[in-house]
Parts: sequence; C-alpha cells; structure tokens
Amino acid sequence: MRLLLAPIAILASSFSAIAEDIESGNFWLMLCKNESTFCTGYVAAMAHMQGLYRQNINAIGRPPKGVTVGQNLKVITRYLEDHPAELHQPFILLAVRALNESFPCPPNTASVNGTR
Repeated sequence: MRLLLAPIAILASSFSAIAEDIESGNFWLMLCKNESTFCTGYVAAMAHMQGLYRQNINAIGRPPKGVTVGQNLKVITRYLEDHPAELHQPFILLAVRALNESFPCPPNTASVNGTR
C-alpha cells in the first residue's frame, strides 16, 4: 500500500505546482512560443477586449486597425522573452503591458493605472 501512495503523492504535488503556475508569465511563455491554440485563443480574446475598450475606454492601448491576433501574439511573446524577471507576475498584466508598449494610448487618454 505504501508503494502505491508514494507515486500518487508525488503526482498530486506536481499537479498542484502546475495549477499554481498557470497564471504566471513562465507558463504562458511556453504556450505562446509554441503557438498553442490555447495561447492563441487567449490572445484573440484579449484583442477582442481591446476592440471593446477602443470604442469606449482607452485603458488598454489602441492598436491600429488591421493588427492581427498573430501580431499581438508576437508582441506578447517578445515581451515575455525580453522581461524574464517579470515572468512570475500574472500573465494578463504582462500581456496588457506588452500591448500598451507596442500600441500606446494617444495623448490625453487614460492609462492602465487610471492616470492621464
């Protein structure tokens, strides 16, 4: 019985570590570099969110018309690669920072932290 419990305990702790890391840049860098459909879908959703904000709120930057999901994916992946010290932070914050740097809000509009 003990021989059976040891591998189960090791597996359980591994799954726990993976589950905790799912929000970090480390986890997402791996997915985005491999152009996984999960990462592509997440980036597509963010692009759609940008479109909604572009209509009403200028909090997430303003990509020019015609920017594709693939371009956003490259921007975010490059940001994650260029900022390894930030990879422990939530992916959504890192992705928004990446998009803001590449597609900043025009002057006199709100930034992510609500300042002008």
